[in-house]
Amino acid sequence: MRYPSIARKLRLLGKKDQEARRAFKPGVPWSDAADRKRTIWLKAMVKKYGWPTVGMVGKTASRAAWLIAQHAGFNQKFQSLALRKMKEAHRSNPNDIELTHIAYLTDRILTQKGKPQIYGTQLTILKTGKIRPLPIKDRERLNARRKAMGLDSFEKYLRSAR
Repeated sequence: MRYPSIARKLRLLGKKDQEARRAFKPGVPWSDAADRKRTIWLKAMVKKYGWPTVGMVGKTASRAAWLIAQHAGFNQKFQSLALRKMKEAHRSNPNDIELTHIAYLTDRILTQKGKPQIYGTQLTILKTGKIRPLPIKDRERLNARRKAMGLDSFEKYLRSAR
């Protein structure tokens, strides 16, 4: 790990991100103010040092960076930059970025643009409480794509989400 202070900050931000999501209650308006602050910090960090890879900050902190990008839907330009940086880092060193993170962020960006997702990671909760996936491109080859990205089968993912 080359940047321990950045790693500590990312772990803290990741923890706060997840605490906020666990505390969320349906029907209560979501405030993205904290997400925006985390995104501003991450964006500046990425500009200065590059994407925080496993080699730079460790696995937990790298995951936290992905979570912040994943939850930055209000800044799709940054999400696209994050995805590009993650893919570049993976090409340079496949062990430095988790493919699952690339899959989730890819799907998040596509669904936010109203396009079908590729890996089937994005779900929605209907008013009835049922969970259903957002539209998926080429459903017949979905599990092969998921497997290539280190994801469980779609059926198993859907069961665990329910």
